[in-house]
Amino acid sequence: SGSGVTISNVSYNSSTELQADFSVASDATTGSRDITVTNADGTTGIGAGIFAVTVPIQVDRVEPVSLGQGAQNEPVSIYGQGFVQGAENNVIFQGPGDITVASGKYLGSNQLIVYVNISASASTGWQRNVTVSNPGGSPYTLVSVFEVTTAPVVYSIDPDNFAQGASSQTVIVYGNNFSSSTPTASLSFGGTGVTVLSTESVTSSRINATISIGDNAPIGLRDIIVTNPDGRFGTGKNMFTVNPAPTVTSVDPPSLDQGVNSYTLTVQGTGFQSGASVEFLASGTPDASITISQTTFVSSYALDVTVSIDNAAPTGSRDVKVTNADGSKGLGTDLFTVTSPPVITN
Repeated sequence: SGSGVTISNVSYNSSTELQADFSVASDATTGSRDITVTNADGTTGIGAGIFAVTVPIQVDRVEPVSLGQGAQNEPVSIYGQGFVQGAENNVIFQGPGDITVASGKYLGSNQLIVYVNISASASTGWQRNVTVSNPGGSPYTLVSVFEVTTAPVVYSIDPDNFAQGASSQTVIVYGNNFSSSTPTASLSFGGTGVTVLSTESVTSSRINATISIGDNAPIGLRDIIVTNPDGRFGTGKNMFTVNPAPTVTSVDPPSLDQGVNSYTLTVQGTGFQSGASVEFLASGTPDASITISQTTFVSSYALDVTVSIDNAAPTGSRDVKVTNADGSKGLGTDLFTVTSPPVITN
């Protein structure tokens, strides 16, 4: 029914099927149409609203206009007109199969979103066509609108290790093809327990960032991942190491008397760093009756500590805490004791 639709060359295939040619005028009114079948004996049947005249499909633009090699499940919005449900499944990016559409969403007659995967070795440096078609309809191709760009490359990180518990430490990641325009490239680490607090400076070949390591972060090697805003990313395999937190196992000597002045003892353990500091704790808080005048880094297993003990310092055991320069900490419980000096009676 309605104007603008011409039916010709009707042929009978069976009692349930006819074949016909449809021509739709360029100015035909859009919307649903009824289809009426009239038999030779004059009987008729009507299929209400089973055919529709739609706006011709057209693609106006895509956003973003580029993504990087290796991008995975990245959204691309396609704007135009005349889209119908199912068009999101008929989107093709020009090329030798190095861009695949994983899924799509139909947002209406004017917008589709497709989620694309791009091969890590996809060819770069040329503009690709994007083609969209409605189910059963003719395709529309927007020419030279999308580009695959080169992915970031990660060369190294400095420093390349921190211990569990390290806090607010600065690292510099070196590489190439990092996005330095706003928004800039982002940095992440494989696995769990390594948090990137901020990125202070980004150039095309360097990222300055501040990171912290969780107290319970799994120890071992980590990948470094730099991701540009367009989804392209580069991975530095096993370039960073999470080390165990320091341990404090003993103090030599394990006790000193009240009133001792400028005595050097040795704190022993593992994972000590140059610049480490030592505290003596009573009931979990720093003990002001034990003064540390100097701490000397001997090795990752030993620190020499020069202490003085007040005459009135409470006697009893103390915990010993070592804090490394990176903020990682180790605690040895009841490793040191303040004792009373000998009493001379006669």
